[in-house]
Parts: sequence; C-alpha cells; structure tokens
Amino acid sequence: MKESHYTSINNLFSNKNMPQIIVTIGPATSKPEVLRKLHDLGVRILRFNFVHSTPENTQPVLDMIHELEKTVAEPFQLMMDLE
Repeated sequence: MKESHYTSINNLFSNKNMPQIIVTIGPATSKPEVLRKLHDLGVRILRFNFVHSTPENTQPVLDMIHELEKTVAEPFQLMMDLE
C-alpha cells in the first residue's frame, strides 16, 4: 500500500535525527496553553535562562511542564543556561 502524503509528513517529524527547536521560557511562553501549543508544533527542548531568573521563579513553570507531560506521549527536554 502506498504511504499517504500526511503519513510521510508525520514520519518526518517523528525522526530523532531532525534538528530540534529550542524555545526559551519567559513571560510569554510560560502559560499552560502556550506550552501545549509549542508541544503540538514539535518543540521538545525548553531553555531556562537563569541569568535573568531564579530557581524559585522557575519552579511553578516546571510544575506546569510536568503536568502537561502527563498528557503527551513525548516529554520535553529541559536546558538550563547558567551563564
């Protein structure tokens, strides 16, 4: 059976060898609906910039991410920028 165009696109985006999209978490990207949309669009790496934030400010966002990850098949990877 010939693979449909849509199946081919889905397979392309599930390829682990593809370049990854990294999104920096900030005020505009730290809302549950935005995180869900980013995940739906293929974002799998979230960057936290600790030069402009603290662990205390970041914990609520991490909790939100962990709640979202309970509802999706593929979790986010978290990247911490310390300098």
